[in-house]
Amino acid sequence: MRTIIEVPKDVIHNLDQIGKQQHKSRAAIIREAISLYLEKTEVKDAEGAFGIWKNTGRDGVTYQEQLRSEWGD
Repeated sequence: MRTIIEVPKDVIHNLDQIGKQQHKSRAAIIREAISLYLEKTEVKDAEGAFGIWKNTGRDGVTYQEQLRSEWGD
């Protein structure tokens, strides 16, 4: 998929320098940089939340009812 972005000239220059050193295209370097960024900042999906409550020693429904009782009527 193609995406158009604005990139400062100095960044383009640096990408081109890296490309020459590594014998890679600018696009390949950008794809690699994006992949590394996504690995570092991966967003956890909802399945990552399953089981979080099991080691708390509390019943989830009871806890929820306690919180709601603080709201008052």
